[in-house]
Amino acid sequence: MLKIVLCFLLVSVLSVTAYSEDVSVSRVDYKVIQQSDYYIQVSFKVDVRNSGPAGDVTIKLHGVDAQGFEILTHIIIEPFEAGEYKTLSENRTFSLEQWNMVSKWEVKSFHKRAKR
Repeated sequence: MLKIVLCFLLVSVLSVTAYSEDVSVSRVDYKVIQQSDYYIQVSFKVDVRNSGPAGDVTIKLHGVDAQGFEILTHIIIEPFEAGEYKTLSENRTFSLEQWNMVSKWEVKSFHKRAKR
């Protein structure tokens, strides 16, 4: 039974990895919407192209400090049709103390799961 489960997990990971070749992220940007003494609300904007079959695209962004250590993360999940291009936008609230430690935002990972 354990071998069957491990085989299934390996096949699932490989299929997701293959699909990620069909997805590209061309731009990540953010804008501060609102700020208080303790919190900050930010709107992220990400340009994504799905050049393969339809599926749910997951994009993980991470904010790193000047030494490259991950301080904050934000995950966006969006359904895409085959060959679709979208500009995704989503708001998130963070602690102002942690936000001020971030020197830049990067795409940490992205992948696509096929529609069933």
